[in-house]
Amino acid sequence: MSDRGELTKLVAAQLASRQQTLESERGTKNDQYRDKKRALAERRNNSEAELTQLEQEIRLAEYREKLAEQSVDKYKVLEKGGFVSSAQSQQKEEDLIDIRSRMMSLKRSKVQLGANLISLQAEARDLESSHASELAQLDLSEATVRQEIAENEGRKSLFIVSPQAGIISTITYSPGQSVSEGQVIANLIPEAGNGQASADIEVHLFVPSRNAGFIEVGQQVNIRYEAFPFEKFGLQEGIVTAVSTTPFAPAELPSNLASTVLGNAQKVQGMSASEGLYRVKIGLQRQSVTVYGREQRLKPGMTLEADIAQDYRKIWEWVADPILAAWHR
Repeated sequence: MSDRGELTKLVAAQLASRQQTLESERGTKNDQYRDKKRALAERRNNSEAELTQLEQEIRLAEYREKLAEQSVDKYKVLEKGGFVSSAQSQQKEEDLIDIRSRMMSLKRSKVQLGANLISLQAEARDLESSHASELAQLDLSEATVRQEIAENEGRKSLFIVSPQAGIISTITYSPGQSVSEGQVIANLIPEAGNGQASADIEVHLFVPSRNAGFIEVGQQVNIRYEAFPFEKFGLQEGIVTAVSTTPFAPAELPSNLASTVLGNAQKVQGMSASEGLYRVKIGLQRQSVTVYGREQRLKPGMTLEADIAQDYRKIWEWVADPILAAWHR
């Protein structure tokens, strides 16, 4: 694996750790939220129970106040008739004042409990809002981590979309290998339909520049497939359909064919290692070879040799050619 692959793996591990931390933090915040909400609910229930008890005490105090007022009135009448002393009448008034003081204290406690309940309701709303805000922040952080994970995955894998449907005939590289810009990764045969490869297979010849000067579109080509020796199965025919206008440097040749093309060119034609090669496209007359009475279809990637017929002359024209050339000079 390359250094970039190791870095991608390290970044993936760090992002996975961040994602796990965020998920753990989400669980913690949810637990804290539930605990606080439960505590607030208990405090509200206690306050409501206390408020109910205070209201009962207030009702009792009001009843006692009413009785005390009646008792004061009776003692004032008895005091006027001389049946009770003024001290006894004054004591009843003091009892009434104590009851009213108790009443005021109970009502003050009721007001405080009411305010406490309002505060608890506000605290519950704040808790809901705070929890929603924290979850939104976590959602944003998790979305950022997921995006970074996707981007990191994209750095180690890339989808290459073919411009047309077809069948892959050759995959040049294996998983884990480094690929440079401009290198051929796979060869694709266009699809004719029904999942079958197109019959329009063509031959690519790579011709040294010294031999490419007189090659033209339309010239006849005799082809010898290495898989089908011409001594047994004969020569196959084709026509030149295109000639590249610029040569290919040896380094620009398809990586899966470079060694074969260069080896054959240097062996047969004595080409130098730095000489450019022109690509000549050949349209085939037949897409199969007759092998022992049956048709054997050609397969992509087969190697071959070919002769391009550049001129046709009679024998006497070949014999007289030097004489005619000297006469023209």
